[in-house]
Amino acid sequence: MNKKPKNISGFTLVELMVTLAVAAILLTVAVPSFTDLIRTNRLTTKTNLFTTALNLARSEAIKRNVKVVVCKGANGACNTGNEWEDGWTVFADQDDDGVVDAGEAVRVFEALSGGFTLRSTAANKNSIAYLPSGRALGSPAGSYNVCASDAAGDMTNRSRRIAVSASGRIRLEAGATACP
Repeated sequence: MNKKPKNISGFTLVELMVTLAVAAILLTVAVPSFTDLIRTNRLTTKTNLFTTALNLARSEAIKRNVKVVVCKGANGACNTGNEWEDGWTVFADQDDDGVVDAGEAVRVFEALSGGFTLRSTAANKNSIAYLPSGRALGSPAGSYNVCASDAAGDMTNRSRRIAVSASGRIRLEAGATACP
């Protein structure tokens, strides 16, 4: 009698070791670039959040026909002791005193998380105001740098610059500034 051998399916130890080696090499190459992609996306998100606040302030100034201010401080009041990454407040300054009074706050933005910094290069580093015409107060209004730190905490050239012109228009630039 002639017996046929049974079909044995599976992997040999050599095939399994080769597969694991190829997977390890691919992970070694992919993980650092994936981490960088996540950091870049978070930087873009933080930049868009501040840009949203500036656009909100400009549109509210035009809509309400009053000066609208964006100032550092997320507690609903302007705080010159904090940095911008600690949060900011948008308020309609109806009495033009530069102070958030009852009923003037439009929106409060919470602090940036995850080691991001937001610093101003404007002459007035504590706030930016929009006039009822939509123009930014000051000429030029200045710029704001959003920076991401790497895992070691060192600041790198991973940055975004938000430039505000005297007309109130916003321009974004990637990697355009050195981080502090």
